Formats: sequence, structure tokens, C-alpha cells
Amino acid sequence: MIFLAHDTDGSGHFHSHEFREALITAGYNVSNKLFNALVHRYQDPDTERMCFEDFMLCSIRLKNMFDNSVAQPKNTQGEAIFSKEDYLRFGVYV
Repeated sequence: MIFLAHDTDGSGHFHSHEFREALITAGYNVSNKLFNALVHRYQDPDTERMCFEDFMLCSIRLKNMFDNSVAQPKNTQGEAIFSKEDYLRFGVYV
């Protein structure tokens, strides 16, 4: 299980560096901007840690956003209105 493998201190929570490694293992190589948005959205601001439940919610959201990024609105030339990066980053806050 990815969460247990990357919870290096065994606390049952992720610090941001553990979260980054877990995302990479899960196949999500995200930019620093997207990573910071995810941390801001899913990490507890008081403890600066992420619990398992929030990691799962984040993982599900990322999978859905990556899967649905091809269905984003297009302009009249058939090109995506937003870059994939922007689409993913904006999607974190919905």
C-alpha cells in the first residue's frame, strides 16, 4: 500500500515530502504549483500533515481530473481552453 510505504516515520500521517514521494509512486508526476495546491487543499493547516483519508480523497480527485482532462472545454479550433496544468490546478479547488 502506497500510504504505508511512504509514511516513513510511522505516524499515520504524511508530511509534504512523504506525500510528494507517494504521488510519484502512484504515477502522478505533478508540477510544484499543482503539488502546492494539493498540499494547501488536503493537508491539515494546524499540523501540516495529511491523514490517510485525505490522501485517498486527493488520489481519487487526481485520478478523476487526469482522466477527464481530455473532456475540458475547447475553443472554435478544437484546442483546449486551459492548459492541462491549469485545468488540474483549478480542479483542486472545486
